[in-house]
Amino acid sequence: MSTTGHEGIDEALSGLEDLADRPVTEHLAVYDAIHHVVRATLADAGRAEGPGTP
Repeated sequence: MSTTGHEGIDEALSGLEDLADRPVTEHLAVYDAIHHVVRATLADAGRAEGPGTP
């Protein structure tokens, strides 16, 4: 599996690796967890860190 370079997103996406072995009824929870991580990461992406940042 290729990586995004972002540890949190890569970890979340690793849940897709065994999706074929899971019952379809569990797929939504996996997708929802990934979606949550991606949204949180994107929400924080615009926030700079360091001196002089609000």
